[in-house]
Amino acid sequence: MRKLAVAVALLIGCHWGGPDPPSNELPSVAASATPATTRKGAPVGFTADASDPDGAVEKVLWDFGDGTTAIGLQPPAFAVSHAYAQADIFTVTATAVDDRGGTATGSVNVEVRDVDAPVITLDAIELLGTVDDPAVSEVSVSVDGGAAESVLVQTMSFTKEVAVSTVGPTTVEIDAQDAYGNPASISLTITVSSP
Repeated sequence: MRKLAVAVALLIGCHWGGPDPPSNELPSVAASATPATTRKGAPVGFTADASDPDGAVEKVLWDFGDGTTAIGLQPPAFAVSHAYAQADIFTVTATAVDDRGGTATGSVNVEVRDVDAPVITLDAIELLGTVDDPAVSEVSVSVDGGAAESVLVQTMSFTKEVAVSTVGPTTVEIDAQDAYGNPASISLTITVSSP
């Protein structure tokens, strides 16, 4: 009976599995962007000030807020670079991962501006003209001294699409003649300029 009591006492005093492992303290991270305001297509540099009180930060996972991601592996800044294709304000998140799997997240906003001026292309202009003589059935139109083209006159008016130079002057000459052979002529210059 004494042996059984000793054995029970020994089992109660035993601690199975050893001491509990220490808890993992989570890392901390602060993200920054340079520059924080930029234009479309220009690279932005991102750095993370990440530390871990009881170990080391192994990597920083970057989410740029536009559907793309990157991984920073080089301490101390875990730096990455990214260029945005669209103008907007993006929230970029940096997730620090320590050597025991603990994580912490920081964020920074980046404003991307559209500074590209729009491009205007002028290919042609439609001319609308009138003739005050109902006997005129057609006019001839020439552009920059080129061959004349006949244009029908209907109800004393006519239209003609004229191709124009991308930049510079285009000269249009319009000639008409009535049923009695009386001529009329008018010319105009269309100038396209860029700022």
